[in-house]
Amino acid sequence: VYFNISGKDSSIRSSMTYPTEPIHLVRSRIYSQMKEVFQQNNGIKTIALVGIGGSGKTTLAHYYASQQDAPVIWEFNAQTQASLQRSFAKLAQALSKTNEDTKILNSLYDIKNFQEREDKIVQFIKERVKITSKWIFIFDNVEKFSDIQNYY
Repeated sequence: VYFNISGKDSSIRSSMTYPTEPIHLVRSRIYSQMKEVFQQNNGIKTIALVGIGGSGKTTLAHYYASQQDAPVIWEFNAQTQASLQRSFAKLAQALSKTNEDTKILNSLYDIKNFQEREDKIVQFIKERVKITSKWIFIFDNVEKFSDIQNYY
């Protein structure tokens, strides 16, 4: 689905700012459409917000995420391959809840082959997210889908 836009708890959140009031967004129609898509009960939903820089795509995604009760909400910075990899590494670290998880993750960081290491980190994340009933991932600054396809 594409939309064009010209306390202590156990939640896992990346460090992103959340608008505190919907007044910051004059995108109620798009927000309502997003809610409809995500309320469907058929598998993993994906929405792409597209438009020129500064049009409010990230703000809208953050606002939507802030209104959800998902235990995992994470933003991936996809501006560069390196920033995307750092975002995944930080999520893997945040998802490491036990000593065993930490040991597994540390062993993954020791893998010398870059592609194998990245694949195993993504697999590590997938395994931990599968046991979570609800999660939201925001891929920010994506130029083209092929840039994130291996992580998606």
